[in-house]
Amino acid sequence: MFSILEKLKRGYYLSSQISILDNNQILIENCKNILECNENLVRIISNNFEIEIWGSDLFLTNYASNSVLVKGKISSICINERRKSK
Repeated sequence: MFSILEKLKRGYYLSSQISILDNNQILIENCKNILECNENLVRIISNNFEIEIWGSDLFLTNYASNSVLVKGKISSICINERRKSK
């Protein structure tokens, strides 16, 4: 049986964290996979969400330790809940 602290730690590591700096840069931590990456769209899978980043001149500068840094002119972000298969 997990203690409350262990449950919080597990929840923290399974959650995605998104940091936005102006409209130039987004850091997504705890991502699982990059589905698509071109100059207009970056699609990323996290534990529970699919994250779409729309803009122009988009590119990835870092993909390490389950985090990714997206740079370019960001116009919108869409976060969709992933369906769990039964």
